[in-house]
Amino acid sequence: MMRKSSTSPSPDPDESSEQQPEQETPPKRQQEAWVPMQSGKPSLALSRVALACAVIAFVHNTVGFSCPFWVVTEVDIPGLGTNKINIGLFRGCSTFGGCEGGSDGVKTWRLAAAGLEILGFIFTVLTLAGLGLFLLLSSRTWAKWLRILSAIFAALAGCLIVSAVTLFAINIDNVLEEMPGHKFDLSWSFAVAANASAFCIFTAILLVFDILF
Repeated sequence: MMRKSSTSPSPDPDESSEQQPEQETPPKRQQEAWVPMQSGKPSLALSRVALACAVIAFVHNTVGFSCPFWVVTEVDIPGLGTNKINIGLFRGCSTFGGCEGGSDGVKTWRLAAAGLEILGFIFTVLTLAGLGLFLLLSSRTWAKWLRILSAIFAALAGCLIVSAVTLFAINIDNVLEEMPGHKFDLSWSFAVAANASAFCIFTAILLVFDILF
């Protein structure tokens, strides 16, 4: 007997290709543009440095305008010795006469310089208050106005103190009515007050940079 072949017919290649599901090509991943993360809070680095400068300005201004050592001089008195005189915005002291204060007999330009210094002191305090509140409330949307106001206050304080020390330096040889034209030398209180103006202006510059950049 003849044996039947058990081989099955080969499948049609066209049919096998139709049975296989089409593979979907994965979509190309779009390259995302890099965007820097924004925390929502303003930059505080320069504001902290500005606060430190404002504190230094406050200390310098307080010491500078309150101490009677803006100008000093020495006068030789026969039979008594050398009379050392030191004068500030609000009072003057001497070796033999002690210290005297008040506005009686004080020249107008000295009163003007004292007024400018007092205004500079007030604006320095406002700068400190504004910066302190800004750093505490920096997450609030309206806190940025505190930083702007602090920059304005610091600039005003610096300009007022500069005006005071300039006015005093211009009239250095006309400090006392009883000693017209006498040679006086600028002393350490004057230098400390001048440093206060520099720190106030530097505070304003730091805040402007922090606001703009």
